[in-house]
Formats: sequence, C-alpha cells, structure tokens
Amino acid sequence: MTTRRASLPTTSEILIDLARCAREGTAAEVLDAVADAVRRGSGFKQVAINVYVPAFDEYWIQVIKGSPEAEAALAGARIPAEQLDRLVVDVPERVPGAFFLPAEEQEWDDSDVFYIPELVPLDAEDAWLPEDALLLTLRDSADLPLGFLSVDEPVTGLRPTDEELRLLRAIAAHAEQALETAQRNEERDLAQQLGQAVLELATQLPHMASMAEVEEAVGDVLASQFGFERAASYMRTDDRRIWRQRDRGWTDEELVTFLPELLDPAVVDSALAPGRFEDGCWLVPAIDIFPHHSPAPRSRRNGRGPHGWNDHCLVVPARSEGDVLISFLVLEDPTNRALPSAEHRRAVRVLAELSSSAKSAIEQRERLAHLATHDPLTGLRNRRGLDELISEHREVAVLVCDVDHFKAINDRYGHDTGDRVLTCVGDLLLSLARDTDVAIRMGGEEFAMVLPQTDRDGALGAAERLRVAVQERLTEIVPEGVTVSIGIAATSDGLIDAKDLLSAADRSMYAAKQSGRNRIGD
Repeated sequence: MTTRRASLPTTSEILIDLARCAREGTAAEVLDAVADAVRRGSGFKQVAINVYVPAFDEYWIQVIKGSPEAEAALAGARIPAEQLDRLVVDVPERVPGAFFLPAEEQEWDDSDVFYIPELVPLDAEDAWLPEDALLLTLRDSADLPLGFLSVDEPVTGLRPTDEELRLLRAIAAHAEQALETAQRNEERDLAQQLGQAVLELATQLPHMASMAEVEEAVGDVLASQFGFERAASYMRTDDRRIWRQRDRGWTDEELVTFLPELLDPAVVDSALAPGRFEDGCWLVPAIDIFPHHSPAPRSRRNGRGPHGWNDHCLVVPARSEGDVLISFLVLEDPTNRALPSAEHRRAVRVLAELSSSAKSAIEQRERLAHLATHDPLTGLRNRRGLDELISEHREVAVLVCDVDHFKAINDRYGHDTGDRVLTCVGDLLLSLARDTDVAIRMGGEEFAMVLPQTDRDGALGAAERLRVAVQERLTEIVPEGVTVSIGIAATSDGLIDAKDLLSAADRSMYAAKQSGRNRIGD
C-alpha cells in the first residue's frame, strides 16, 4: 500500500515564474506556464487547460500536459459551457472553484470530452479511480469565465485532501491572474495595432483623389485590422430614401438576396433607435434593417452563445454638421465570430469619421474644381481650357451661338428672365449634344459646342437643330420668342489650329448677325 505524502512542496518559485510570464509572455506562453506550474506544484501527472471562447460559449482545450494517449484523446476538443455547468451543478465545492467528481457519482457519456486513463487503483479506501475527475474553474476579476483546469492521475494514487485542493486552488488563483493579465496585454496590443492602423490611414486619406480610393483604403483596414469581411454604405437622399452606395465582400447573387439597393426609411429609423446607440455605433439584428432580405443564416461568421455574432449588423453613422444622419456603414461577418467590444466599436467609429471627413474634403475639392471649369448659372463648361479641348481631336467642328437681342430681353423682362433664357439655351445644348460633344458658355449670352469627329455638313445639321429648338422652346419664357445666330467652323475646311477654328466660328456667327439674325453664318 502507498502512503500519502504529508504535504506537497512549496510553490513560491512556481508562482514567481507565473507572475513573470504574465507580465512578459503571450496568452499561449502563459497557458503553457500554468500547465507546468500545476504539474510541478500539485502532484498530478495529467493537466489540461480549457480556455473559454466567448464567440462560441465553449471551452477549447489549448494545452495538454501528460501522456501521449491523453494528448491524442483530448487534442482539439471543445466543451460547451452548458455541458460544464451540467457536470458541476450538483457537486459540492470543498474549496471554492474546485470540483471533485468521484467515479461512483458520475456517469460519463459520449458527449463528455474527458480522458479516462488506464490505471490500476491502489488498495486504499480513498484511492483515485480511473473515472474520477477534478476540475478547477478559472474566472477573471469581474467573475467572468476564463476557462478551467482538468487534472488527473495524482502521483500519490489517492484522492485529494482539502489541503491539496487548497494548494491547487492557490495555484489556480495565480493562474487566473496570469491569464487575465496576458489577455489584457493582448487586448492592449490589439488596441494599439488598431490605433496605429487608423493613424496611418488618417495620414493617407487627405492625399486620396477619389471616393473610390477612400472606400478601397477604408475597406482594406476594416478587413485586415478589424476583421469585417463584408461592408456596405448607404446614403439618405433629400427625399428621405436610403440608397446603397457601395459594397464590399458580396457576390452579385448575394446582393439580391441579402443587401437591397433601397431601404425602407421607417424600418431603418426603427432599427437605429437612439436607445440602441452605444459606443458610437448600433449593433442590431440584421433582420431589423433587412426584414425581407435576411434568410437565416445570413452571416458566414456566426458564433454561438451570448457573446457570439449571430446574423448581426454593426451600423456606423456619418452625420452632417447639424448632427443629422446622412449616411451609414453596415459591417458584417467578423472573422473572430464575436460581438465587437466597446473599444472595438469606438475604433470603428473613429475610422468611419475619418472616412467621412476625407470624402467631404474630396467633395469640396471636386466642387471647387467644377466651379473653376464650369459656369455656375447654366452648369455648362466655361471657356477655360477650350483651346486644349479642341486640340485633343484631329477631326472636329466648333459651333458658336449668340442670343439675339439679349439686352432688350433683359431691359424689358428683367435679369431673372434673362437668366432663365440663358439656362434654357444651355439645357437645349445639352439635350442636343452627343456623348462626345461638349457644350460651353463662352460668357454673357454667347455659347459654343465642340463636336468631335464632325465635318462641316455635320456641324450645319447640329446648328440648324439648335436654331429651330431655341425658336420653338423659348416662347415659354419670352412670348414673342427668342432666336440665336450661329457660326460654325471645322477642320474639314482646312483649319487645324484651335484658335483659328474659334476665330472662324466667331466670324461666321457675326456674319449671321449682319445677315438678319436667327440664322447660320457662312
């Protein structure tokens, strides 16, 4: 018969090693150190560490120390949290957090993921039996689960005493601190990594020239750093309709099934209620926003349990200066299958705000560029760069048009009516233009049209269509009607230089004026 040891060796050195590893090591290194500490300090040959995975509400075996048979039997095993709760629910805690499951009171079944070693029990009243199990739960400072320890095959061959359980619980308590510290360090490192990614993007965004470039850069960060595989942006228009602008990670078939082009404003307003707004975002079930486009399962990255992603949408707003929601980003399919933490959500919100600012800057640049090259009244191109525009084409015709008696219209009907006349002439030019033609307001009441791949005959046809359209349409504004005089010039006339073409078209237009107006000059 084997006699029990009077006491186990002290563990101060082991605990010091654990504390050092917690400060300096990764979570994986801490787990390995914990397993070694338990084996060295508690007198059990077999140790398994099961880590709680919130995204699945399961315990995953991460470290197995012991026999090759135990490693082969337990490797990769997952234990649902409810199964662990079921195992220990009626087991008295001789020491807080320590659960001894004696073989005679436990019926193992196929769903229980435990290794039963082949051993011959001692001939003693308190001998350890092969079906015995000893579990120690690991919880953090907020009393949330970290995992649990499973130990087996005591060196003594005997079931643990209260003293041995207290020693094992002391090691487990230090293991809890070490694991929590390591996890917090990894969360801190991840937060720093996310912050660095956002900071780097913030330095790049102001130099991006297009909305598409911004969307691509932000999408890359959302996928690579934040782990969201799918994203879509929606914009609310002046008529309150909500349109999909861009999407990432969806196939064309999936867009039809899951991501409608137009959303119901009432449904969106209900889903994005103020009471649901937290940490700068809304986290809502996808069916609340896409009630008719959410067949289950929607996500490819669903988890399980209260902390798992379950067909959710993370909705990140973009607001105007008056705090009005003008657009929002919908993020789905996190690679870690977990609901985002508060810190994660705040970082996504910062990223969305940077993106919104960059887009606003691009819109402002585009507006300024448009104003520099376009007439604000008619929306047509102005004459800036006209020579270069004409010179881009080997065969081209130029049409110059002047509103007849425009001063008299202003004097009789006022400048507002005069502006309406100019706007209408501009609209007619655009309506008559081909895709390759460019309509221009030269200044005052003078307009032009650049007609690529057009000879003199083609220019005459275009000019006549414009003359007739003005005469017919502008009676809506000026009862006695409005007419135009038009001049043309073309490279088919032997003119090559842009300035020569413009000069020839001007002369042709003045000839039309001198010939009685409302006509095309020679």
